[in-house]
Amino acid sequence: MIATILGIFGARASTRYSFPGKGGLIGLIMLPLVLPEIIVALSLLVVLLAIAVPLSLYTVILGHVLITTPFAVAILSSAFQSLDKSLEEAAYDLGEGPVSTFRLIILPLVAPGIISSLLICFTISLDEFIIAYFLAGADTVLSSYIYSQFRFPAKVPAMLALGTILVLVSIVLLSIAEFFRRRGIAKTGGKDTGGFL
Repeated sequence: MIATILGIFGARASTRYSFPGKGGLIGLIMLPLVLPEIIVALSLLVVLLAIAVPLSLYTVILGHVLITTPFAVAILSSAFQSLDKSLEEAAYDLGEGPVSTFRLIILPLVAPGIISSLLICFTISLDEFIIAYFLAGADTVLSSYIYSQFRFPAKVPAMLALGTILVLVSIVLLSIAEFFRRRGIAKTGGKDTGGFL
């Protein structure tokens, strides 16, 4: 949820406005996509320990937001780019302010992209082990719990069944996200140039 909200702001700024350093800033936001996750996890661990932040579920959430925000920005940028700017200008001409134009015109048109972003960010966060392993501290996260249970041979069948359920849930969520992505493209009259499925 947090990553999608940040993604809305980042995607809107990157598609609508021009400002100095825009390319560098977007590159910095997208950087976690190209860095190995273990490097990101270890870097976060070192920084958090250096500033004396105790490891907890909040640090795991911070790490997951860092990892999933680039995905949200990428998905939402395509949703914002497909918008017709004349709709926004027409709302301004009819007396709407910037906030009400965003809330009443822009947000409903990019809603399928927002739903896709939420589902994909949730799926990525659900499957993320490395960040959770390094940043959880004494708290238990699902992916770390599954990893720890493989030490006990009697628990392996249950963990394999849970893993299968998680894969099926991920496939269902990604299929729903793709449905909403295609629906959003059709709603704005754009051309579908491919996608997740």
